[in-house]
Amino acid sequence: MPSQAARGVREGRANRATTFLFFPAHSRWVWCVGLVAAMSIFGAGGGRAADASVDDLSTTAVDGRAANASVDDPSATDGHGADGRAGGGLADGGEPDRRPDGEPAGSQPDGALTDGRAVRAQASPLRIPDGGGVAATSSASQSQAESPQHHAAREENHSVVSARRVMAAAPREDRTASASVLIPADSPRARDDLGTLLLEVPGANITRTGGIGSFAAISLRGSNPDEVRIYVDGIPLNQAVGGAVDLSTLPLGDVDRVEVYRGSTPMVFGQSALGGVVSVSTRTPVGTRASVRAGAGSFRTLSSDLTASDGLGRVRLYGGLHVLRAIGDFPDAPPSLPGGYQPPTRENVDLSQLDGVVRAVLPVAGRRELRAGFIGITRDQGLPAQNIFRSDARAATTRLLAHVDYESRDDLGASSRLRAAAFGSATWDDFLDREHQIVGVPTATHDRSRSIGGSVTGDKAAGDWARISTLIEARAEDYLPRNDLDPKMPVGFPARRSVATAGTEVDIRSERLDLDVIPSVRLEASRDIRTGRDPLGNDLPQTPPIDRLLSILRLGWLRPVGGGTSLHGNVGRYARIPSFVELYGNNRGFAGSPGLRPERGVNADVGLSASRDSSAGSLTMSATVFGSRVEDLIAWETYSAVTRAENVSRARIWGVETELRFRGRRLSGTTQATFTDARDRGDIASRRDRQLEHHPRYRAYARGEWRQQLGATAFAVSGYADADGTAGNFQTTGPYSAIPARLLLGAGLALEHARTGLRLAASAFNLTDSRVEDFSNYPLPGRSFYLALGWSSETLTYAH
Repeated sequence: MPSQAARGVREGRANRATTFLFFPAHSRWVWCVGLVAAMSIFGAGGGRAADASVDDLSTTAVDGRAANASVDDPSATDGHGADGRAGGGLADGGEPDRRPDGEPAGSQPDGALTDGRAVRAQASPLRIPDGGGVAATSSASQSQAESPQHHAAREENHSVVSARRVMAAAPREDRTASASVLIPADSPRARDDLGTLLLEVPGANITRTGGIGSFAAISLRGSNPDEVRIYVDGIPLNQAVGGAVDLSTLPLGDVDRVEVYRGSTPMVFGQSALGGVVSVSTRTPVGTRASVRAGAGSFRTLSSDLTASDGLGRVRLYGGLHVLRAIGDFPDAPPSLPGGYQPPTRENVDLSQLDGVVRAVLPVAGRRELRAGFIGITRDQGLPAQNIFRSDARAATTRLLAHVDYESRDDLGASSRLRAAAFGSATWDDFLDREHQIVGVPTATHDRSRSIGGSVTGDKAAGDWARISTLIEARAEDYLPRNDLDPKMPVGFPARRSVATAGTEVDIRSERLDLDVIPSVRLEASRDIRTGRDPLGNDLPQTPPIDRLLSILRLGWLRPVGGGTSLHGNVGRYARIPSFVELYGNNRGFAGSPGLRPERGVNADVGLSASRDSSAGSLTMSATVFGSRVEDLIAWETYSAVTRAENVSRARIWGVETELRFRGRRLSGTTQATFTDARDRGDIASRRDRQLEHHPRYRAYARGEWRQQLGATAFAVSGYADADGTAGNFQTTGPYSAIPARLLLGAGLALEHARTGLRLAASAFNLTDSRVEDFSNYPLPGRSFYLALGWSSETLTYAH
């Protein structure tokens, strides 16, 4: 059975996300559930000793979090490396360390707070040894790489090479979670999107309905796409209206890093998630920099990007503008249904998109910062039907997101952090299907969804043995659908939802046992108010409010075991409230189930991670066993022409995920492999013990990279090859059937010139021209090629 995400595209639903606009008043109690916990932010006192391990990897603590700086690294001179104060002044110590050229030793200049967390330097230094290869050093050695002696040596030597290679960074928000951090700038490809980038995350599965710009959704550890929470700069994109977040609408042009938390939800995020959290952070203003890039590729794809960062007085500014256009007419495989519509190429899959980001940072007195950001995207695209049918349907989406943040290291006293944020989003979705080629009736809809909210988070040391973190968040959303062609035909129900969350987490440290135990609890309260229309199109009075209160519990632990190796584990109980589409339907083939119960689940994992650094390179690896039991899982079931959301009484998921990353003098690579056994354990005998659809039992990804300086010149050449494979996948469109195993191969080359900042890259995808599909009769592109030429003033140079 296709997921709600897939069905949303197949029924022509445009992606729904949601910025701040006027809302009617809501019941007071929903907004006040978390206020009782507010005083706990201010209640703790005292200091906290830095969590430092004498072993290679576990680290100088910055603000109570592992900073991933090696304490035996000679560059970590004063007890912190580039991940701490060198990252821009966040640790308790005042001004950031600075390089001889006046810039901070880390990636954030001017004493930036780096979003309030310990951040790895965004450009790990790479020396070019005598043999011409590239040896990656620990990011903690940034200060050493830019010492006066090294700076002088660099000035005397004219053999340089550009580098943008970054070792895996530490997650900012949770030390015990199974988490991955991705840096888009480190990708070797000529063209990327978020779905492609996430392929290297263990436990992640990406499903698509076509080529560039087509709907793409992520599931984590056997979850449904709706059970993965996605945030952009702290703004939640999952909305009450329902439908998984479309990854294709999250362009990478301005993304600085992506953090993926699998199976658990860090306290800073407002709502829990059964699958996990994907947190996307856009770029922070850094110095005076600029970049431009243009690309072209298969299926008449064109793209261009322009970014710039500079200062205006004390204010630091960043802006990015990106354009993407694609016809997308890739050769189509014969449809699975003989006699169906068989065009030679995929039709009605064109895409035009414009998106941009503006961010501003203002340091204020003390260790405080004000930040503001605005993100906008507008898209117009064709919506293909299954390739056995013709479609002229179109969709247009406009999304605006905005946020204002205040962050302080001083307001709560020593060894503390306070962050307050206000955020909002608005989305307008237009869907046109006059010939009812996707929907069963002529349709021209204009749907609007809005969200506005705010959050306060704080953490503070309680002596040397504990650190307390607290979250309060409130959000209001509304949804208003409209059908221009048939005003009397309901197209869903206008509805409003208010959500309030309050939570507390305590990091308890035992020096004797060398153990951190981190219990947390949160309460999530919601109120739904639904209106609607009768069959004659008359507005109905609003229904009585529907109130829900969910309790979320979690316990995490972390223990170093020596030699850069550590053990971690988590167990927690999570829940999710049904969306508006699941509850009330939208008359595009979806029937609502107002009696749906919130789904609840228990997640657990135990993992081992290790890291080694040496003069020859570095190696990190991890292995995690995970499992979950879900009660009242919300799944979509099809009955004739109607699809309805229903509760599956029980589902059981367990698996193993492994990851290995290495970086040497000339070679580097990353690989992940995941086994997932996701079973329907419900009461319907015909489905019992079946693998849940679109959750492959076997997932693997591997990429190898090679890099070489060209003699004593400023040129460097690099190449990569990767492989993405799945097996043991099933779907229930029609009869329950297996999706064939597949292996997709790619490769690419790049040429860089350090002195000019130019980089030319070429990439090939699906080299074997495999004809595959994630959903029946929604083929994916075959062999494709992309070429990109870029220039950046942010060129790193190192001595030969």
